[in-house]
Amino acid sequence: HAIGRVKLPVEILSAQMLVIALVGLAVNLFVIWKLHPHKGTDLNVRSAFLHAIGDALASVAVVGGGLAVFLTGKHIIDALAAIAVSLIIVLGAYGILRDAFSILLERVPKNLDKNLLVRCIEEIAGQKSIQDLHIWNLCSHISALSLHLTLSEGQMQKQKEILENIQKAMLEKFNIAHATVQIQSEQWIAKK
Repeated sequence: HAIGRVKLPVEILSAQMLVIALVGLAVNLFVIWKLHPHKGTDLNVRSAFLHAIGDALASVAVVGGGLAVFLTGKHIIDALAAIAVSLIIVLGAYGILRDAFSILLERVPKNLDKNLLVRCIEEIAGQKSIQDLHIWNLCSHISALSLHLTLSEGQMQKQKEILENIQKAMLEKFNIAHATVQIQSEQWIAKK
């Protein structure tokens, strides 16, 4: 629509547009202020935060464009401001879509260092004890882990303690609240 207005500029009611845009800007700034402390914890909140920023930018563009049109009489300025805001919103939406696809594809959480996590587990269960490890996002702020451990016969006596220590470490160090750990003995594997 904005591109069409570049080709055929239309007259706008700049005074009314300015009042509405200033009210919209005030509302969006309030929403941004309320969402800002929570924007990093959840994809939905971050999406709402970016939406409010996009709306605030649109309000700023409308105010700036309205003033420019009012002062210069050149209606094309409004259309150019709308195109600029559209590009900014598309770039913000790309980041949200990328993170949403990462969750849907059950990828390893982007802020998680898998090598550090493996070292942490091996400090508890022993070197080369990990046989199968999967880490994925259930949503933007909840991760899950599935793990197969092979323990020596001596460690099997302490498997409850090892399991509890791994689950505690996953929660405290990596924010993984859902950790499923399957334990097997080296002797069980040797008998197969």
